Amino acid sequence: MKHLLRTWVENQGAHAIRRRSYVAAGVLVAGLCLCFAYGAVQDGAQTTKNQAAHLALFHPDPQHVSNRLYRELHTRSTKSGNEYGYDDLDPLLWLQTEYLLHGPSHVEAVRLLDEFLHTRAEQQIPDPVRRAILQRDLWAVFDWATPTANNEAHPERLELAARLAPILRRLSLTKGELNGLPDTYAKAIASKEFPPEYDPEQAERAFLPADLFDSHGPWVCIGTPDDEPMARMHEEYFGRSVFFVFLRLPGGRAATLAHLNQLADMQAPLFLTNRGQGLPEWNPDVPQFPVGTELALIRKLVLPDAQGNLIVTPVVESVQIRHYRKILHDYSNPDELLHSQTVVEIKLDRGGLFSEEHFGLRAVTPEERAFPILMVQEDAFEEKGLSEHIGRELPMRTLSTCTTECHGRPGTESMMSLSFREKQVNPHLAESTPMREAAKVIAWKQTEDDWRLLLQLWNSNQPSR
Repeated sequence: MKHLLRTWVENQGAHAIRRRSYVAAGVLVAGLCLCFAYGAVQDGAQTTKNQAAHLALFHPDPQHVSNRLYRELHTRSTKSGNEYGYDDLDPLLWLQTEYLLHGPSHVEAVRLLDEFLHTRAEQQIPDPVRRAILQRDLWAVFDWATPTANNEAHPERLELAARLAPILRRLSLTKGELNGLPDTYAKAIASKEFPPEYDPEQAERAFLPADLFDSHGPWVCIGTPDDEPMARMHEEYFGRSVFFVFLRLPGGRAATLAHLNQLADMQAPLFLTNRGQGLPEWNPDVPQFPVGTELALIRKLVLPDAQGNLIVTPVVESVQIRHYRKILHDYSNPDELLHSQTVVEIKLDRGGLFSEEHFGLRAVTPEERAFPILMVQEDAFEEKGLSEHIGRELPMRTLSTCTTECHGRPGTESMMSLSFREKQVNPHLAESTPMREAAKVIAWKQTEDDWRLLLQLWNSNQPSR
């Protein structure tokens, strides 16, 4: 196994490893800011190590190796003992993170991975839903640990990858089992816990449109005519999901399609050449969508089945919706930006998903906070300039920061990514389908270094189920 890993790394160096893009490259169109971890923590709700030790997700025994392994890999602690990340959708691991690579954290991670392997712990988790989510969570750590041109290929990364790969294979489900996982969105709609539309009287209340996935309804799944994933940067950072972007204008499907056609048929550029400093300026002649327009970004879980095929599961991991209350022309005032859009988010709740009484999605409150992950390389817990702010400015309020920092431009302009602006290109957005957009993401993922390494490790060591 170690020989295979070293050979793989050497081959990647010889063939010029595909560099993951950790800058604003590829396609990112959503009018949605996911610059932060998809999970969030309530103000003051972080836990201590002792409190977390009594939490059990994947097995009834809190001290079962699956629960201890999850806590070790997915949670981070401050010097004062406060713990973060337990309920986050993604582990708090950055490009420059040293956690799990050195010292006690690495020793403990390796020890727990070995214990999981030697005790065949996956056989003690018969529930396919729990197995799927544990595979999801460990896969995220495997991808982070995979050596690339952007991080060091030191042996600690290889030690983690060599142990995670067989665990991921042992946890894998059949295609039928994956397709049979809960449709969290449909279950949430059936529960009637969320209103079906935006309510100006309760602007901050999360809502779920029942007709979002209706191919003849008012929401239009959008994409580009080429093979680029719609939310490419999100895929780069969270590459075990597919992201769908939906647009709805107040006039319904016909009005939404007409607006997209206007943008695609434009002869004038979306961006004007900027002769000064900074990014190119937006062309004021670009057609603007009206007040009341909404954009939705849906994140759906992808997992490898027992044969190593990537399957889009029914599990919706997060929903973020923007409702445009104003279309500003002067966006220099942060307060006006903040109130020009309402952002609501609903995210996966592991405990709720495992419960028979709950559908597995919960609303993110305006008070919740999260650590920045997208377009960030430095580890918030290890960088002195950042770590000293944990508990004060960090984690950050996610829903309000999304508007002021990332996509606060007026209306249609807020849909466009930095990559479009830098290249000064018209993406020719058009109606698409979730199936087509998912196929783009699967095809992209299959070319990535982390996926190719995982398949090599699976094929070199095929444990029985």
